[in-house]
Amino acid sequence: MMSLWDALRMNMMISYQELVRTFLNVMCDQDVQFFSGICTINKFIPW
Repeated sequence: MMSLWDALRMNMMISYQELVRTFLNVMCDQDVQFFSGICTINKFIPW
């Protein structure tokens, strides 16, 4: 059985991944040249 602490850590990790994905998608949509490499990499990360 999963402990409350494990569930909380998993929830925080998922929230962090969503935050990073949202930030990178916004940066990619704006075609910022500095982030173009990160945007390309982000499309292959199966989050």
